[in-house]
Amino acid sequence: VKTTVASAGMAAMAGRGAAEAKALHDRVFRFVLVAVLGIAAGGFALGGPAIVLVYGAEFGPANTLFRVLVVEAALSCLGQVVAQLFFSLGRPGQASVAQAAGFAASLAAMLALVPAVGALGAAVGLALGALVRLCVLLAGVRLVLRMNLPHPILARGEIALFWRGLNRP
Repeated sequence: VKTTVASAGMAAMAGRGAAEAKALHDRVFRFVLVAVLGIAAGGFALGGPAIVLVYGAEFGPANTLFRVLVVEAALSCLGQVVAQLFFSLGRPGQASVAQAAGFAASLAAMLALVPAVGALGAAVGLALGALVRLCVLLAGVRLVLRMNLPHPILARGEIALFWRGLNRP
């Protein structure tokens, strides 16, 4: 999802005016939010049984680690969508600031948590970094771009618009 969104989102937003790029960004953000919520719900519900089925019962405890990484992936996908808005509006520096802040948060959390809880601490550190990155990007939408945050609920007709776009020849 992340690579597809990055490629398609950037291409679609490139060369458009700020208002048009923002409207497209908000629509993509809502679609990705719905998608990652669905994928995360599926991961939470089916991850444990899938891990046991594929790797055996001794790997069952890895489900906790898997769930933290599902959250991290969801936050990273949303962050990538918001970063595309900055790139398309010629403000890549804000994406770099967010990336640096996320890295710093991940590193600090991992240094603190890995010695105590091992791999779970690393996963929590990655998730925390992704959350910080997303928050810095969203703050930048308001403070740097002076634009409203995207509304999280799909608007009437957006699902049909999405399906029409997928079915275009």
